[in-house]
Amino acid sequence: MIEIDPKLFRELDIRGVADPSSSYCLKDDDCAYSVKITPEIVTVIGKAIAQAIKPEKVVLGYDARNTSPKLSESIKNALLESGVDVSVIGLCATDQVYFAVGYYKYDLGLMITASHAEKILNGIKIAKYKDGKVMPVAKGSGMEEIKELAIAQNFEQLDRHGMEQQIDIGDDYQKYILKHFDINSFKSLNIVFDAGNGVAGVAYDDIINLLPITANRLNFKPDGDFPSHEPDPMIEANIEQVKKEITDRRADFGVAWDGDADRIAIISKKLGVLTGSHIAPVLLDWVMKRHPHATVIDTPPMTLAFHEKIKKLNGKVEYSRVGNSNIKIKMEEFNSPFAAEEADHFMFEETYSCESGILPLLIIIEAISNTEKTLEELVEESLDGVKISGDINIEVADKHKALMRLENEYLAPGNTILHSDGLFVKNDLFHFNIRASLNDPVMRLNIESKSEAVMKHEEENIRKIIET
Repeated sequence: MIEIDPKLFRELDIRGVADPSSSYCLKDDDCAYSVKITPEIVTVIGKAIAQAIKPEKVVLGYDARNTSPKLSESIKNALLESGVDVSVIGLCATDQVYFAVGYYKYDLGLMITASHAEKILNGIKIAKYKDGKVMPVAKGSGMEEIKELAIAQNFEQLDRHGMEQQIDIGDDYQKYILKHFDINSFKSLNIVFDAGNGVAGVAYDDIINLLPITANRLNFKPDGDFPSHEPDPMIEANIEQVKKEITDRRADFGVAWDGDADRIAIISKKLGVLTGSHIAPVLLDWVMKRHPHATVIDTPPMTLAFHEKIKKLNGKVEYSRVGNSNIKIKMEEFNSPFAAEEADHFMFEETYSCESGILPLLIIIEAISNTEKTLEELVEESLDGVKISGDINIEVADKHKALMRLENEYLAPGNTILHSDGLFVKNDLFHFNIRASLNDPVMRLNIESKSEAVMKHEEENIRKIIET
């Protein structure tokens, strides 16, 4: 019997330390670094998935991490032994697995990845087909059952062995994405692309090749050692290479993806890395033209300028907690065609209510082409003078006590306080949200104001309170 640590099964996915040579598996008892994931463990999890969800056919992909092929092979064999038919994409982006589930109507999609996290980690994202959408299997939607079965390991013995096939989704994926655009009308922009040695180059290069642009490519060869930088474009050090290349090439802007390429960061030569608060309001024009009077989904860290923009476009906004499973449930509840996260995840009805690492780029190129405005002009126009901090990560020993101290400090007339996801405070001068990260051992703060001075003052005040 294989020992299975319950901490592997997180709110949004399954994740642990996959590198057997790692010497710091106990970095933090409250995160993925505290538990290992091995091919043997993944075999057990695969059998648990088969018994808990009972899919007939599954599509499987994996990212560029060195440990991904072995983990993929283990879960594939476990599914086959459980009587499940498995179609293997191989190396691909997470949104390509989601596409395959939706387009070909697979019962389930599995992606071996740890997304933007360090190379020693790996895990499994699980998604299922449901009424034309692709929905996550996460906490509250099947993860608990998988965990219980994996720990107990009392699996049914089946006579049937599943069928395996290799599939190439490239042409169908490309046609499906590009059918939403007239790329011949696109302006001939100069763009720097950084795949970060992840899977973005594998997933998106055929589409990029068809665009009438000058494409400057960085780190397009998949390499699980991530030699250029870690696969997280939200960290400033990881976009220094792109920023330099934008300047050297006199490019219009840059693009960087995370490890599994479902997160797309747009880098402005003037504004730096743009977060969901910068980009989502720009995307709204495209979304609302296709879906008039729709309700879109927002998260508390996002800018309130997003709300003002949607009102001008005769739409509505509903809040969701951060995390793709939470957001997709809200999208289903409100029949929403679009959702956005501060961390540059953008979900569209056109991609089966899932994240897309390529659709936002095409929408932005189309907007620049149609309006003759620069990226910076589009962003500043949408934000209407609001200044945005982006993610500010703060290490805190006791997250619960830190939130209590903050709330007590900001309990004052004129302050609106909400607890939709962490702590949300709003008044006439500023708005901030602070919450515990779902993926990293930090508190994540986002502040906005029309005054840089006010924003800086509030950040200093918040740090002082919670670090006391």
